[in-house]
Amino acid sequence: MPTIYEIEEPKDAWGMVSHFLGNDLMVIQFAVENHVGQNAAQQANVISHARRGCIGGLYVLVCKMRQHGHEDDAAKIQEILDMAVEMDVTDANVHRAIHDKHHELSKHAREFAAALRKLRAEHAG
Repeated sequence: MPTIYEIEEPKDAWGMVSHFLGNDLMVIQFAVENHVGQNAAQQANVISHARRGCIGGLYVLVCKMRQHGHEDDAAKIQEILDMAVEMDVTDANVHRAIHDKHHELSKHAREFAAALRKLRAEHAG
C-alpha cells in the first residue's frame, strides 16, 4: 500500500480512512476509559495527539482524492473529517456515529464487514 502522500486511488484512500478511524479513535477510547483519575494533563495530551493524527490524515486524504480527480470520494471523506473536527471524539456515541458514517459512505468498509460476517458464520458452526 502506498504511503498517505502517494495515494491516488479511492480504494487505498478508504483503507487509510479505516486505519485512522480504527487506530486513533481506539487510542482516544482507551485514554478515556483507562486513565480515569490519573494524570489529567497526560490524558489530554494523548487524546489531543490521536485526534490531530486522525484529523490530519483525513485532511491529506481529502486533498489527495481531489488532486487525482476523485471528487465524490473526497466529499465523502470530508464528511467524516467534519465529524472528527466538530464532534466530541471522547464520547463513545460519537465514535459509533463516525464509524457508522464510514460504513455508510465506504463500499470498501461494507464489503469488509460482509466478508468478516461470512467468515464468522463459517467458523461458528
